[in-house]
Amino acid sequence: MTNRGPAATTDFHVDTIATGQRRRTPGGAAHPAVAGTPPDQRFNQFVEFAAREYQVPIALITLLDADRQWFKASVGMGGTCQTSRDISFCGHTILRSEVMVVPDAKADPRFHDNPLVDGPPHIRFHAGAPLILSTGYALGSLCIIDTRPRDPATLGLSMLAMLRHLAMRQLEPLAAAGDVEAALARRVYAGSAS
Repeated sequence: MTNRGPAATTDFHVDTIATGQRRRTPGGAAHPAVAGTPPDQRFNQFVEFAAREYQVPIALITLLDADRQWFKASVGMGGTCQTSRDISFCGHTILRSEVMVVPDAKADPRFHDNPLVDGPPHIRFHAGAPLILSTGYALGSLCIIDTRPRDPATLGLSMLAMLRHLAMRQLEPLAAAGDVEAALARRVYAGSAS
């Protein structure tokens, strides 16, 4: 078991990927072909509810490949459908099994000079629940974002974890249709465009 502090309870292998970030990799055969799939209306209900419940301008379901994060569902991002993985908050979220909270991105050394903090969408608060398949493969996150710092103690983030579980009920069957690592490899290394 990799020690990630007292709250860590999930076993996983750690890899280094091209961006220098680490990600969870499955202990055995992976699942799914959700990589590169377009936004999906059935996931909008989760981000719309999260945005309303937490009174935030942005809520996302993000999926990662080696280079990018793209949005399976989004509220508040306009026409933006992806960002570079190396500036993503999601790339950090998937390193955990529990919700990752950044109360004030300007005060966090990992994010204080991030272009998503300094420029649009001007992230100050971020809370993300990792989307982890039953195989242990971390696909991305369900996250809420605000343009002002927030106190996580006042938010009741257990509901975000519950929304993550509901979203995974939709993602697991999609993932079972193929092999995640193979789909990501095709997307990243064969130059598939989105």
